[in-house]
Amino acid sequence: MKTMKKLQVAVAAGALCAGAGSALAANISQSGLTVAREAISANVAITQTLRAPTVSYSFDNGPAANAGSTQDFNVTLVLGGDGAAEWDAQVATYKTVAAYRRNNGNAVVPVLPVADVGNVPPNKAALVLMSVDVWPALDAGADAANATVKQKYRYKFRLVNNTAAPIAIGDLQLVFNGQNPGDGAAAPWNTALASVTGVGVAGAADYALVTKLATAVNAVPVLSGTDAGNTGNVEDGCGEGIRKITVTGRNYIGAGDGVQGESQGAPIQSLLNGGYIQFQTALAVHMEKGVAVDRNTDPLTANNALTLPGGWAAGMTTKTMALGTVKFSNRALDAFDTNLLTPYYKFGPNDLNGVPNEINGNVDVGSLQIKVDATNGFSTGAAIGMSTSPVCDPAATTVWGATSFSPDGKTATAAFNLAQLATILGATGSPGDNGLLDAVAASGAVATPFNITAPGTSDRAYVCMQVSGSALIPQSRFQNAVATVYKNHSIGAIGAEQSNSSCPAPLAGLGGGIKIDVRNYSEFPWDSDWRTYVRVINNSETQTADVWAQYIRADGNYGRYVKLFDLPPRAARFLSDREIANLMATQGQVSASRGVAGKDGYASEGDYANANARLRISSESASTLRVQNYLVNAKTSLLSEVSGAQGADFMNLESSSTESTDHQDAQTGIKK
Repeated sequence: MKTMKKLQVAVAAGALCAGAGSALAANISQSGLTVAREAISANVAITQTLRAPTVSYSFDNGPAANAGSTQDFNVTLVLGGDGAAEWDAQVATYKTVAAYRRNNGNAVVPVLPVADVGNVPPNKAALVLMSVDVWPALDAGADAANATVKQKYRYKFRLVNNTAAPIAIGDLQLVFNGQNPGDGAAAPWNTALASVTGVGVAGAADYALVTKLATAVNAVPVLSGTDAGNTGNVEDGCGEGIRKITVTGRNYIGAGDGVQGESQGAPIQSLLNGGYIQFQTALAVHMEKGVAVDRNTDPLTANNALTLPGGWAAGMTTKTMALGTVKFSNRALDAFDTNLLTPYYKFGPNDLNGVPNEINGNVDVGSLQIKVDATNGFSTGAAIGMSTSPVCDPAATTVWGATSFSPDGKTATAAFNLAQLATILGATGSPGDNGLLDAVAASGAVATPFNITAPGTSDRAYVCMQVSGSALIPQSRFQNAVATVYKNHSIGAIGAEQSNSSCPAPLAGLGGGIKIDVRNYSEFPWDSDWRTYVRVINNSETQTADVWAQYIRADGNYGRYVKLFDLPPRAARFLSDREIANLMATQGQVSASRGVAGKDGYASEGDYANANARLRISSESASTLRVQNYLVNAKTSLLSEVSGAQGADFMNLESSSTESTDHQDAQTGIKK
């Protein structure tokens, strides 16, 4: 199994002379890490740390020391990139530093602790890690007022040469935040000192740490409260892109003790790795209408129930309707949890086990929220749920969220707890091994996610709406639907794993069947004696109608659409073709369902140039409308009503129990 995503960066610098008070030519390369953005809180009040990834720094003309002499030098690592990540105050030890001769078979150069600076045997040589300057102990004079001082981490070394000949290690490669390999194998690097012959495995307290991650992972961090922040669906266009912490390597060589490095203003050899730690969104939540069908309210029940559509499927009822689907998936990338170990952070087995604060790749799912807007509000007593049935069959496995509504009644928010998620999303027969994308049951057999067996539907659950049957159901478009997975992970009271949200999506609609095509509509030139007038009548006694119009072009494209007006009960209004054309030009919107870009107006071209568009009149809130249209000649005063050619007067059951919505001329409402 791949254990680390590799991101290699190497930049070579021109040669510089080595000497007291100068920099050495070098290059930097390191294995960068990709960490799941969700595993890092965006709340600035939280303290989270990551073990800094291994970084190697290779000299092109490294340090040298005369016989029986020493040479001091340092390497400083400076964080940068997105946000303002900092080094933690923990001081790295010699156990995490390695040194090699990269042009000499990668021979080990021993790195000793400062306690052994005077213990290098005769005729031997070694590097000694004299100290590590972290921001609390950086150069007081030069760094005290430096705003970026917490981005600096300085390793101070001494090359100790106790041999009778000069030593130059021009091909020195230093590896930081790795594992000290121990003593050298051959003279003069085989010191036989216990500190390196028995160095042992570096522990958590030996490594450098990176902290202040909130501003690095999200462009807009959480500045107050306890929320961990949120990330959207990258593929659907509402998620955040890659964020990066960079590291710059600098070296400095100086004679004697107390090398201060780049803070003294000497020449700097500075090398950048632009992808030291990368943060990417690992998970995806998606909502869509899917196989859900638009439904209508039933005027024979005072619009308190739903009609069953033509060709309705078994399981459909007059009190429940499918709105769409919610889907959970892993993005095609491998990103670590905060332990920086595999398995990677992904939806999988045990995500619904209720164990909080895991850093082992499990997604600590705590709850799911689904929020839906309705253009004209929801029925009193309505509830939002999830089902294993595409039509929300009450006989199928179904859970109903705790549903609340905004003060205006136009936004419903349904909350699903962990037990409900386990019911609807867990694998069949494996209650102890539930998972949003459960691949293996407790028995080891392949499990079916979501309890669903229908082909092509095993990676999603179906979103449902239930009504009481005793309250008016407003006819609405259900839109801006967002599903959010919240995590059961916190440090103190502050959330430590970001939630994942879907992008806002339209779902199935609920209407009264008012979709009217004015077949004989014509727009005449402005200087013509002819005009077309459209008269819209709201023959409802109780319901205000929102009246919309759309061009249905002769070439088959959906043209622009615009809201004409709100029409009170029993009211009627005239509009001329000139007024409609002006509204389309100034306020009309382009249909996302159009066939060809740019073909949005009234007139068609080519084979359809002499055929006029028809006008579609629609209402989402009304359950009945009448539309008449007239041709008027201002010069001759000729008036012709041409409504009769429009078909069966756009009838609705509220108008007459003998008429049927099946007789309507148009098949759909406004295509937005």
